[in-house]
Amino acid sequence: MKKLLLSALFPALLAAAAAEPGFKLIYHFDEPDFSVIDSGSGKYHGIFQPAANRDQDQNEVTDVRNYRKKGVSGNSLFFKSEYGSFARTGNTPAPFLKPQNKLLIRLYVNIPNQRGFQYILGNKSDSAKGGFSLLKSGHQWRFSYSDGKEHYRLQYPSGIPDGEWGLLEIIFDNGTVSLKENGRLLVSKKFPGTLIAPNGTKLHFGNYVTSNKKIYACNGGIDELIISSDPASAVIVQKVDVKTINAICEPVDGSEGFYHGVKTLHTFRKFPVPVSFLLGYSGAKAPVLELVLPAGVTIRDSFNGNHNKPDQRYKFIQDGGIWKLDSSALHKDWTGKFPEKVVVALDVPENFTSGEVKWQVKDGETLQHADKFMLKVIPEPPELPAGKFYAYCYMAQDIAFFDAEQVEAIGELFRRSGIQGKGRYYRHLHRRVKIDELWHKKYGMKLYDISVWSGPVYSVREYAKYAGQALDASGKNYNAVCPYALASEPAAREHFEKFLRSSLPPENTSAAILDFEPWGMTGKFCFCSRCITGFKKSAGIPPEISLTGQEILKKYPEQWKMHWVKMTCVYQQMLADTLRKVLPGVEVWDYTYVFPYNDRTALAKRFWSIPKDPRLNEKSLDGSLLSLYHINGKKVIEQIDLSRRHLKKKISGIISLSRANKNTGSYTTPDEALSPLQITQKTLLLAALGHENMSIYPGHWIDGSMHVAINKAVRIARENERFYLNGIRCDDLVQVSASIPAADWGYTAWKNGNWILVTVFNFTGKPMQVRINGKTASVSGHGYLLEKVNVKTPQLLR
Repeated sequence: MKKLLLSALFPALLAAAAAEPGFKLIYHFDEPDFSVIDSGSGKYHGIFQPAANRDQDQNEVTDVRNYRKKGVSGNSLFFKSEYGSFARTGNTPAPFLKPQNKLLIRLYVNIPNQRGFQYILGNKSDSAKGGFSLLKSGHQWRFSYSDGKEHYRLQYPSGIPDGEWGLLEIIFDNGTVSLKENGRLLVSKKFPGTLIAPNGTKLHFGNYVTSNKKIYACNGGIDELIISSDPASAVIVQKVDVKTINAICEPVDGSEGFYHGVKTLHTFRKFPVPVSFLLGYSGAKAPVLELVLPAGVTIRDSFNGNHNKPDQRYKFIQDGGIWKLDSSALHKDWTGKFPEKVVVALDVPENFTSGEVKWQVKDGETLQHADKFMLKVIPEPPELPAGKFYAYCYMAQDIAFFDAEQVEAIGELFRRSGIQGKGRYYRHLHRRVKIDELWHKKYGMKLYDISVWSGPVYSVREYAKYAGQALDASGKNYNAVCPYALASEPAAREHFEKFLRSSLPPENTSAAILDFEPWGMTGKFCFCSRCITGFKKSAGIPPEISLTGQEILKKYPEQWKMHWVKMTCVYQQMLADTLRKVLPGVEVWDYTYVFPYNDRTALAKRFWSIPKDPRLNEKSLDGSLLSLYHINGKKVIEQIDLSRRHLKKKISGIISLSRANKNTGSYTTPDEALSPLQITQKTLLLAALGHENMSIYPGHWIDGSMHVAINKAVRIARENERFYLNGIRCDDLVQVSASIPAADWGYTAWKNGNWILVTVFNFTGKPMQVRINGKTASVSGHGYLLEKVNVKTPQLLR
């Protein structure tokens, strides 16, 4: 579909690009967050991804200090090969959709010499017949391009010392490629290919154009980048001023595609939907948030919704038609890691239907950001029928208002939506724990503890004295505790138990969810003498053979990975056992992943990032929470069915409601942000796959349209529980075919008594025709169809 669309648009894009006298992309990489801003004329902005696997969200990976480091002037952008981090533009720069006879790439680099390839920037893969790429191969620079027929490459040794910044320039001029370092010409060569052919791939920085190639991942930094059609523009470009305050309205940024091109927040008359403003300020003198509301709309309550921050109520002062936040309450110690979150409850008058909210942020009197969105009142979700199926909200940070009636109204909205489970607040947040207890008692909310996360493995200061600090492959201390020692040392386990008894709310907790993600463990955890001894035993290596960490990675990489799969089980068993001692009767679940567990090759690749095998971990668990953030459509059916063949206990899929914006870009890219129609479909799909519940990760908010979407799916699921939960899966007992490719649709069939319920899903945006046992029906775009077949007289009932 994308290829057809591109070919259809190509003439228009080509004409538009050809009309341009030239182009210049300029990146200073001085932003304080995930944004990558092009200050050139094209404004080809991008998003930085801390890791190729976007679930890899440990602080160790996403800490802004890891990728925004001091550069040539201000900050620069750094990549880590360990995580496969990368950045890419949001769309393909238009100039790259036409042939280029001239091209300049000019940037400062701080990229060490190392074995293998490091993809610095480009839009060309190895096999692509168009585009260009700049890599470092070992200690050599490598520039590649294609003229549509042949591939050409210029390669030359680097003279920039490791750890130092150097200026690198590649100049392409009608087939002549020149390479300069710090202004000095290193090499120039004439190639037969006199142009760079068009390529419709997004521009990538720091990793291969498929964004997930560890063997191409860059392990250094870049700064002050220019990509231009004019080689004469190889001059120092004056830096633009960087804003001291960055801001978004999280419920609406990125929502235009779903609501006719307009940023929109949907709310309800009885149940106001929270609005979250995220303010990131670095060096700001006086951050100011101002709102202009539609006539009759008022601010009812506001608070600091930052995760793990002390409770803090905010106050807005009305000055004429402007509502100003009292900035004295804002934190002044913001480091760039997390934005400050101002959560607002808006009251709408009885006759209000819609209106425009304008908002802006200033640094003192200097305007930093201005935006607007539509506020619309929609019908509230109807009451749900009784049943088991419900949605579980992994986090619900934006409910903790100080206004008691507001908190109860949101609780009633969650109940009506079918969101009847939530991750509970930490025990030290006393006021918020009371909200959990209120919702449990009044609305039957199931409470899940999520505070254990990965356990004490990263608490070096507190646990190293009991279990010892982890050592990396070079024998140096790593910022973690040895997981095996944590699991086996009685003193460490006892200390962890005391901690849990003091930190976990003791009552009304249905389940505890472990989020142990041992990122990169196969490359750095843990090479202490105890772990090396254990490895030799499990790998069948004689104990008298001396091995270092580096030798293990070089000689026994596969055995090392599989050894840590077992060590993960040992560690998780300790976490589960301790939780059950502290919270008797609690279920213990694991946040984990879907992939072909029985494919050793696939597992080996996956284990490089996540040495976990849910089949083994399940022995200590009651259920598995499966990450489906980036899995949609037919793949959901395939992956859940695959997981079900291997996992014998409860499973629940977790999906994301986050819009695509610069703060949540690492979770949902624009093509993965789901519309309300798709949320209804995906929720119902999980029910139709036999789940008793599904899980949502909402970021910091849930738009009103999403409440309605989930309510619709939960209602249908409950009305058909006798099939989905009490029936027998029997896809092969019915004949179902469709008018579109197999990858674009799917179905399930469940038998109960003399009836089979067939549920068909259309994963495209256009209607499709489906035939069930010879009879034809229509399914709307991103829609579903439920039909019952009589087993005795295979007749379709309407």
